[in-house]
Amino acid sequence: MIRLPPSVVLPGAGLASSAVAENGNDRARTTARKGRARVVFIWSPLWRCRLRKCGRHNVATMRHARSRSVIHASGALVQTSLDRLKWHPSRGITMETGTAPAPGPRFTLVDTASAPPRERFDLWCSLFPFTDMAPLRRTPYQSSAMLYADQDGSMLARIHMDATLSDFPEARSDQIMFNLFLGGRSLVRHGGHEDVVDAGSGFNLMDCRMPMRTIAQQHESIHLLLPRAQVAPLLGQLPAGDGRALRHLPQTPLGQILQSHLITITDHAMALDAKAAAHAMASVKQLALACLAQFSPNDDTPETDTALFDGACRYIEARLDDPVLSVERIAQALQCSRSRLYRIFAARGLTIASHARSLRLARGRHLLRTTRMNTGDVAQHCGYGDLPAFSKAFRREYGLSPGEWRNEAARD
Repeated sequence: MIRLPPSVVLPGAGLASSAVAENGNDRARTTARKGRARVVFIWSPLWRCRLRKCGRHNVATMRHARSRSVIHASGALVQTSLDRLKWHPSRGITMETGTAPAPGPRFTLVDTASAPPRERFDLWCSLFPFTDMAPLRRTPYQSSAMLYADQDGSMLARIHMDATLSDFPEARSDQIMFNLFLGGRSLVRHGGHEDVVDAGSGFNLMDCRMPMRTIAQQHESIHLLLPRAQVAPLLGQLPAGDGRALRHLPQTPLGQILQSHLITITDHAMALDAKAAAHAMASVKQLALACLAQFSPNDDTPETDTALFDGACRYIEARLDDPVLSVERIAQALQCSRSRLYRIFAARGLTIASHARSLRLARGRHLLRTTRMNTGDVAQHCGYGDLPAFSKAFRREYGLSPGEWRNEAARD
């Protein structure tokens, strides 16, 4: 029997649904729950999927990428270009992909406008199998989502969502959701509490294992779903608090960097290829975990140290043009002591000053190669207040003056 990767639930029709995977003579089958009709998509970049209706059942036949097939699943969602996306109430989401396997997970855009009006809400529900949703308006449902699903179970999504009531049943999902509202608002009821989430409330953390109900107006928001195993070493098994599903996070300098980072990445997400998307997702997760480490009650753990190191690196990268960047300011942004910051870097064979200098000079080299800035402007963009200091540090690092290096790069 082959070993199947995790599955994702997509909608279908009939009383039950099945998925079949084949590799030579090996077969495996999984059946979705009865009740609301759903199709289970087994996902893997090495498999292709063909959906067909068989009596009351929807069957998804999974074939290895070397065989010919017209429907392909990659990542936790269908990961191919949307110009061939089709939605059908009896077949769910299908995709014409030719014969070549997908190049790897990328950001995917799903818009309910691609479906007939009566099927739009079903299309939207298929993206969030861990919630039970109902529209709050009679007009045709209009929402869109841009998503990236990683192999470790994490997901990044930027959504424009119509007015919707959502119930999160207890223990249906074991993920922690990191949320940022950009517009609109939502009322969250959980464990006898009632909270309002809007664009002015900053980041909040949702424990999707806890029961809750959200009553959302039309809104735009960014969500990062993380496996509990990644968050628990920092905030414990109940990161929102005992009996609570929602926790508002205080604003911090590192949180402001994360907010800008999330907006920038999701603004340009659809232009990223698979490699760039993977790097973007990794940087988002590192920065998010670094933000959560600031609120960790377990101050001295390897996981907290790693998160603080990643956060310090991201903070330095975001402030390379600041000539007065100091250890004190970095420690203040991370809400930790200077001595701890020194210790974390020393454990990795680094000093804070040398690491910042290397990043500044690497940026200078990049600007010299890719722009026509004069050397003085390049120095300022790298946090050097005067050109001689920049030139001296550059020569010490690379063995050439900035001008000599630019000339060498131009000849290459």
